[in-house]
Amino acid sequence: MHCLQNLKEGGRMALVLPEGFLFRKDTAAVRQFLLSKAKLQLVISLPQGTFLPYIKTSILYFIDAHKPNNQKEYWFYEVKNIGVTLDNKKRKIIGINDLNRRGWKIKFI
Repeated sequence: MHCLQNLKEGGRMALVLPEGFLFRKDTAAVRQFLLSKAKLQLVISLPQGTFLPYIKTSILYFIDAHKPNNQKEYWFYEVKNIGVTLDNKKRKIIGINDLNRRGWKIKFI
């Protein structure tokens, strides 16, 4: 896969994919390939409507690219509220947001 070819050893990547990718039989070979090349650290399941055309999506976050991996567990987060309406207008919803900025910190080196 192109995304892995451009990563340095030990690098990190995030993929935004349709949630069906996680469960469908026809994507099993691609899942196995990804898991053999990098450590899956977490999956974030987003609500349907986060992205157009309203397909339920997930974010897969990988670390330690190109290192041997025999991992059996990873973090899974199901996000129900993204702080905006899930229609095409994306109006802010005050006070309801599972993606609170103070709760998520990523340190980029």
